Amino acid sequence: MKKDFRLTHDQLTWRCPTSMLKFKSTKEVEPIPDIVGQDLGLGLEGMGYNIFVTGLSGTGRMTTIRNMVSKTASRQPNPGDWVYVNNFKDPECPLALHLPPGAGKALSAAMERLVEGLRTAVPALLASEGFQGARQRLVRKFQEREKALLAEFEKTLKQKGFAMVQVQIGPITRPDIMPLIKDKPVPLGELDALQTQGAISKEETGRILKEHETLLVRLQSVFAETKSMQGEFEQKLKNLQHSTVLPTMNQLFSELKAQFPQPAPQTYLDAALEDLLRNLEVFTEDGEEKNGRPRRDPLLAYRINVLVDNSGVHGRPVVMEPNPSYASLFGTVERVFADRRIPQTDFTHIRAGSLLKANGGYLVLTFSDLLQEPGLWPALKRALRHEKLFILPDEAPWWSPPSPLRPEPVDLNVKVIVIGDLYTYQMAYEVDEDFKKIFKVLAEFDSSMDFSADSLREFVGLMRKIIDEEKLLDFSSQGIARVAEHAVTLAGRRGKLSTRFDAVADIMREAHFWAAEARAKEVGAAHVLKARRERDRRHALTDDKLRELIVQDILRIHTEGAVVGQMNGLTVYDQGYSAFGKPVRITASVALGGDGILNIDREAELGGNIFAKGSLILGGYLRQTFTTDKPLSIDASIAFEQSYGGIEGDSASIAELYALLSAIAGAPARQAVAVTGSMDQHGAVQPVGGINAKIEGYFDLVAERGLDGSHGVVIPAANVEDLMLKEAVVDAVKAGKFTLWAIGHVTEGVPLLFGLPAGIRTRKTGWPPNSFYGKVDRALAKMAALAKKYK
Repeated sequence: MKKDFRLTHDQLTWRCPTSMLKFKSTKEVEPIPDIVGQDLGLGLEGMGYNIFVTGLSGTGRMTTIRNMVSKTASRQPNPGDWVYVNNFKDPECPLALHLPPGAGKALSAAMERLVEGLRTAVPALLASEGFQGARQRLVRKFQEREKALLAEFEKTLKQKGFAMVQVQIGPITRPDIMPLIKDKPVPLGELDALQTQGAISKEETGRILKEHETLLVRLQSVFAETKSMQGEFEQKLKNLQHSTVLPTMNQLFSELKAQFPQPAPQTYLDAALEDLLRNLEVFTEDGEEKNGRPRRDPLLAYRINVLVDNSGVHGRPVVMEPNPSYASLFGTVERVFADRRIPQTDFTHIRAGSLLKANGGYLVLTFSDLLQEPGLWPALKRALRHEKLFILPDEAPWWSPPSPLRPEPVDLNVKVIVIGDLYTYQMAYEVDEDFKKIFKVLAEFDSSMDFSADSLREFVGLMRKIIDEEKLLDFSSQGIARVAEHAVTLAGRRGKLSTRFDAVADIMREAHFWAAEARAKEVGAAHVLKARRERDRRHALTDDKLRELIVQDILRIHTEGAVVGQMNGLTVYDQGYSAFGKPVRITASVALGGDGILNIDREAELGGNIFAKGSLILGGYLRQTFTTDKPLSIDASIAFEQSYGGIEGDSASIAELYALLSAIAGAPARQAVAVTGSMDQHGAVQPVGGINAKIEGYFDLVAERGLDGSHGVVIPAANVEDLMLKEAVVDAVKAGKFTLWAIGHVTEGVPLLFGLPAGIRTRKTGWPPNSFYGKVDRALAKMAALAKKYK
C-alpha cells in the first residue's frame, strides 16, 4: 500500500493559540511570587528528613527554594535566640542559652546596664559613712587584739632577757629575737666572741641558745595566730561588704530576673550574682596597668555574647549559605593577639556559623561546595546525625598553644536543603551509608511542565514578575505568544513548557532591548523573533565555520546525485550554551567473508557505548531480515567519514543501515536527502534528540548551495510532535523547495532513497525480485554461495 510520509508546513512548528490569551498585554496580569511547575516537599518532618534537590540548572531551583521555604517558614513559630555566657564554675566551657525571640539582645543590654550600674553603686556603698564607720570599728578591734597579742609576747621576751628587733636581709625586713646583753640586743653570732672576752660565761651562752629556740617556736605561734586573726578580719570585712551591697544587688537582680522568667536566664543570673558577691574587687579595679597599657575588662565575665538574634525574623529563619567553609558553617572561637603577640580568647569571641543561625529553621547550600573543603561534609553529617553543634576554636598557629576554650554544644534542630545533580545523589546514596539516613527526601526539579490554560496563565504571571523586578517593557499578547513558543522549543516537545526560567528571562531581556531600540511602547512578536535570531547569530561562529568547510568541499558532503554505499546522517554539536546540527557522511563497504559488520569508529574507540549499541542492533536487524535461510557471508565496514572526535548516541543507526544495504545491493542512494533516527532489531524507527537542530543544520547547508526541491530530511514519526522549526524552513516546505518525511519503520524510507519499494517477504516466494530488499537478499545469497564454494 502506498503512503505519503510527507509532512505539511503546518506540521513543522507550533503556534501558541491566541484564544488562550485572555489579555492584551502583561499589564493586565498579576505577577506570581513563585516559580511554577515545581514542588519541594517541605511538609515531611522528623530526624533525617533533610532535602536533596536535583534538576537542570536554570529551572529555578534556588529561587523556588528561597520563595517556598520562606513562605513555609513564615507560618511557623520563631525558634528564638542563642547566646553564650560565662560558666562561673568552669570558665573554659561557656554555656549556651536558648532564649525567646528578642530576649538575647534584651538580656545582653539589661546585664550591661546592671553591671554598669553596679560599677557606680558598689564603690559608692563601700565609701558610705555607715560602711566606713563599721569598717574602722572592725579594724580597730582586730588591731587591738593584735597589739595585745604582741604586747604579751614582748612582755615574755623581756622577762626572759630577750627583745624583738627588725632585721634587714637584702631588700626584706623581717622580725627576729635577740638576747639582751647589758640591755642591748646582741645577734647570736656574737655570743662566742663575748664568751671569749669573758663578758658572759659558757653556761650563760648555753642558756641563751636554748631559750632562743623556745622563744622562736613561740614567735611562730604568734605569727600563726596573727595570720588567723588576719583571715578572720578579711572574712568579717567581706561579710560586712556583702551585707552592705547585698540589698542593692538583690533588688537589681530581682528586677532583671522578673524580665526573664525562663529557667535558663534565671539559673545564669543566680550564678552571676553569687560570683559578683565573691569578687566585689572587680568594681574597684582601675582600667589600666601600671605601665599604662590597657588591661582586660574586669567585668568581662558578666557580659552576654549574642550569637543569634531572631527578633526581626517572622517565623523560622531561612539561611542561604553561598560559600560554606568550616568556620562559616559551624562557627568558630576567634583568637585575639594581645601584648607580645600572645593569642587570647574568651566566650565573647565565640562566633555563630550558618548552622546555628539556621537552627530551628532551614539552611540551604550547594552539595558541590560542601565537597570542596576537606572535612566539611563529614562534619556536617556528624552534626545532623547526632543533632549537636560543636563550635571549635580557630586552629592555633604552630608557635602558639591551642585554645582551652570548649563551648557547650548546642542542640541542633535544622532542616538542611542541599542542591545538587541526580548523578551525585545516586552516587552518595550508594557509597555513603550515612547519606541515606540524613537525606531521606529527594526533590527532583523537572525541566518542563504540561502546557495548559492554567500553566500558561502562571507562565505569563512569571513573565510579569520578571518585568516588574527588572523594569522591562510590557509584552503584547503576540509577544507573550512568541515567548511561550520559545519556552516550548526549550522544552523540546509540544504540549510542554520549559521550566528553565533563566533562559526565558534572557530572551525577555533581549527582546526588551530591541523594543527599546525601536522606541516601541510594548515588546511585540517581531522583537522576540529578532532577539532569538540575534542570539542564534551570536552563537553561530562554529556553525558557520563548519558549513564553510562543507561548502568549500573540504569536508565532503554530497547533497545531489546518487552514490552507492553512502548516506548523509545528521549530528548535533552541543557547546553547552548553544547547539547546532550538521550532516555527516556515512559510508559502507562490503566484501565476501564471514566476520560480519565492523564499525570503524567503534573499533577506533571514537564511539561511545550507546553508539556501539546502535551498531550492534543494526546487525541484529540485518540477520533476522535476510539470513534466516542462509549464513551471513560478508565482511562489512561502516564509517563516519572525516569525523575525528568522539561520537555518542544511536540517532544515525538508520542512516548506517541504508548505507550498508546500498553497498550490499550495489544500489545508489539519493544524496539530496539526509536521514536521522534510531531503530530496534525489528526495524521500528525510534525518536531521537535535537531533531530541530539537525533539520535546521542540514537546511542551512542546502539553502546556501541552492534549493531545487529535491532536498529534504527523513525523520522518525515519533519526533513530529517535537518540531519547532524556524520560519525559513517552514516557508521553504510551504513553497515546495524542501521536504520532510516522517517514517515509523525503516522499510518506509527505502522508496524515498532508492526509488524502489522495500517489498514484502512471503514464505513461498521470499522477497519480490523487483523490490529493493529482493536485490539485497539476492546479493547476500550470492555471497553465501560463493563463500560455500571457496570454503
